[in-house]
Amino acid sequence: MIEIGTAKGTGQRVSYPAAFDSSGYFAFDQWPATCSFLTAAEIRSVPPQATKVSHRSSDIKISLIGSSREVTAKGARCTIAFRLPGMNGAVLIDERTAGRRVTALPESELPSGGTNSVEVGDGCAADRTTTEVQCARGRITFKISTPSAYQKRERSSEEKVRYSLAGKIVTFDRESAGGFQKKVAFEREHITIPFAKLIVAKL
Repeated sequence: MIEIGTAKGTGQRVSYPAAFDSSGYFAFDQWPATCSFLTAAEIRSVPPQATKVSHRSSDIKISLIGSSREVTAKGARCTIAFRLPGMNGAVLIDERTAGRRVTALPESELPSGGTNSVEVGDGCAADRTTTEVQCARGRITFKISTPSAYQKRERSSEEKVRYSLAGKIVTFDRESAGGFQKKVAFEREHITIPFAKLIVAKL
């Protein structure tokens, strides 16, 4: 059984670089490090049983709209991996843009192109069909998702997953009609969105 806690932030703000590219974005070798967006302690505040939390940074190639330039944004992607009881968890974060001031999530950045997106507050929109959430605040737009996988491959271990939330146990049976979709919706609401709002509070 996996416990769900209350998201708690460190209060530390994301620092912005002073150097800008001619495109209006931050210099692409100086984008805020995405792996600084969520600390190990913040990860453990949501699933308190998370262990072996690790951050892995990587670059993203971006084709600039209205230009033939393809650039590399250094450290704009972060994969945070951790262990949960019987499962491997992850948080995937991509910076989509950094530098230009944003007041709302651009339509081009809406999950699923806006087809299945729903606003969830604080400048964020969620995809109704996955755990993906995209947000815009200050000078950053980013997307975040929380995929999970069973550690064991036996059929019996994959049929059900149990979460404990506010003293109540919620069980999702993957073999039942709509079971997988209900599990994804629960994880989006109680895991991905709280993580996204921790990040937004730092921007």
